Amino acid sequence: MLTVKRANDKLFGQTVEVLVEGESKNNADVLSGRTRTNKLIHFTGSKDLIGKMIQVKVTHAQTWILKGEIVPEPLQLSV
Repeated sequence: MLTVKRANDKLFGQTVEVLVEGESKNNADVLSGRTRTNKLIHFTGSKDLIGKMIQVKVTHAQTWILKGEIVPEPLQLSV
């Protein structure tokens, strides 16, 4: 288990791509998703994001779960 924690610790502070799967099992106000490497991550956000790929910055790494915050997409201006 220690190696899993170390692997998750390496993600701390990084921004990862996440597929938003739905609400957390324990808290309906929190969304749950998976990174490209299948790591579970929880974050707050709109339920409209379910089924979409988003960027999330990892703010906390535990042994079996990551916690993070959504990174807003930059505005795309058309000229």
